[in-house]
Parts: sequence; C-alpha cells; structure tokens
Amino acid sequence: MNTMPHPAAPILSGTDRLAAVYQLKVHLLGISPQICRRVLVRGDTMLAELHHVFQVAMGCDVTTAINDRNHHCQGQKLSFLCLDQHPKLPVPADVASTIRLIDIVWFAPGTSRVVAAFEVEKSTSIYSGILRLTDLAFSMPEHETALYLIVPDAREKEVQAHLSRPAIRATGAIIGLG
Repeated sequence: MNTMPHPAAPILSGTDRLAAVYQLKVHLLGISPQICRRVLVRGDTMLAELHHVFQVAMGCDVTTAINDRNHHCQGQKLSFLCLDQHPKLPVPADVASTIRLIDIVWFAPGTSRVVAAFEVEKSTSIYSGILRLTDLAFSMPEHETALYLIVPDAREKEVQAHLSRPAIRATGAIIGLG
C-alpha cells in the first residue's frame, strides 16, 4: 500500500498539524487491476483509525488474527471493526489455521477472495510473519494478494536480511514494507 499526501498540502507543525485535514491518495499495490482511492483525514488521526479509514475506502471486508480479536484500540475491541470470522477459504484446514493468524486480512466484499494481507511486527518475530504471508501466497496464487509487512524503521535491515534469504527469494512472493 502506498499513501501520499496531496502535493499542494502545506507543511505544518504543532497544533496546526493536528487540526489540519490531509488528502491521502491510497494505492493497493501488487494486484490487478490496481485499486486507488483518495481520502481525507484529520492530522490527529491515529494509525489504527487510519487503517479503518483505508479498509472502508477500499470497500473490503476485514478480519484480524484470531489471537488478536480481543485486543483493544481506542477503547473498542479490534473485532468490532471486522468480520466475525474468516470466510471459508479454499485451502486445507491446517493452511486456513495459519492464515487466521495473519494480523490483518482484507477480502473482496462478500467473498473469500483475499485482496491484501498485513503482518505488523513491532517487536515479534519477523520471520514467522514472512512465512505466514508466503504460505498465503502459495496456497491461493489465483488471488493476486498484495502482501505487506509493517515494521518500525529500526527493524528494516532485519526485514531485508530475512527477505533476501534464498528460501524466501525462491518463493517469488513480493512483500511490500510499510
């Protein structure tokens, strides 16, 4: 996913930045046809709220990892913003169990077609997130799923090292960084 502020947006600081409204152009990369939307967000929008804005703008049905459904964001359970359960996937049960552990999965509305998958690895194992994403890509290649690994800047070198491993490179899975 690629987001860019509107080119005419002035550079603001302090309370002006928080009160400002930004126009973002959001591209979902790695799928065909490409999906693009423009959204308006306030400067004080939190990351979790921004994710909700993106999922609504893209019109996707969303699930969170089965083990994250009781976590809270802005006083609400993450599951409140998502489908009650994953749609039935055309994969063996053990693979479906792995896919249900992916942090965020976007589905085409009312279907089991996976549009995008996100692993958010702030402090947990990057490698296990990469494996879950590549399992998804190999198990459902016809879905042209956009795969994303969201990590802090400080962990980018670690991610690059894992993505350059021969076993991961051989999969051909393209995992975007955010």
